[in-house]
Amino acid sequence: MVIYTLSSLPFVFFEQRDFRCTDLLRDFDTQLDAVSFEKLPDTELFFGVHHAQLFRGLRHKLLSVLKAILLEAKVISESAEQCSRTVLALLSLLPGGNMGFPSSASAQDAVLGGPVSLQGPIVGIFPQKVFPYLGLHMLDSLLQMRGFLIGTTNRIFVDRTAPDLILEVPSTTASTEYSVEFPCKEVKELTRCTGAEKAGEHV
Repeated sequence: MVIYTLSSLPFVFFEQRDFRCTDLLRDFDTQLDAVSFEKLPDTELFFGVHHAQLFRGLRHKLLSVLKAILLEAKVISESAEQCSRTVLALLSLLPGGNMGFPSSASAQDAVLGGPVSLQGPIVGIFPQKVFPYLGLHMLDSLLQMRGFLIGTTNRIFVDRTAPDLILEVPSTTASTEYSVEFPCKEVKELTRCTGAEKAGEHV
């Protein structure tokens, strides 16, 4: 729902041809604050978030990625176009991974790479450390975090943040050429799939 709602905002904003006029963003912010995202059913909350590409591209490695997230590892989803959708799809697979904007967040924060708050059992794991898309202006803040899950199109984040896991996502939904890299050997060992888990992908 969030992706679907935000997708039209940039187009309408640029149609104004006057970037000094921020009434549209302010009104949109007010509308988002009025929505109780934590009360929405998953069918509405994750409207537009698809998992088929993740399952086909990662297979049993998807479980390793989810384990790394739960271990509060530094996880980066890197892609030219699909990074934010991948982050949202990963979150939707976690128990209690329902998402919403906290009352202090704004529409502008969301567009510029604001955090997604988590509601439910997982809230104690990654509070305010999930960014579907992160801009370079947040790099210094990210360096202070023990763990995070971010989506980015900028290779600088990979070079500067010493990630534990790098998930390279194909730039188009038609491709399933995912790549999972573990710069941190400890996290790789902790998240390694068992034989039974690998066999489960064929069920």
